[in-house]
Amino acid sequence: MKAVLLLPLMLALCLPGTGVADVLAVRGVALAHACAACHGPDGQSQGAIPLNTCYSLVAPDYGISIAGVYRVVDDNITAVAGSEGVSPLDAPDEIRSLEAAYARSWYSNITADVFA
Repeated sequence: MKAVLLLPLMLALCLPGTGVADVLAVRGVALAHACAACHGPDGQSQGAIPLNTCYSLVAPDYGISIAGVYRVVDDNITAVAGSEGVSPLDAPDEIRSLEAAYARSWYSNITADVFA
């Protein structure tokens, strides 16, 4: 039932002009960069791609995050161009609420994976 109620809200938040759509578009570009880094110019897998995402709950419905995708180049770990991102300082409440939900989801998933 929660998913049925949450889906229309998420769709409404993604409408152009809400501010949320712009932030999600930036995240989409970062994901595209990560996919291109993984599959390379010839579409073949480039092996494991290290990535990091850190979520923080500042309040129950106020989350922030930082993320990046990395490659090993000449025995050094370097960020994939365009893949790094942090929560915008001026993000609307809808984004903070979504990031809080992402943080709780990450915690739930990692806990299930580790203690399953």
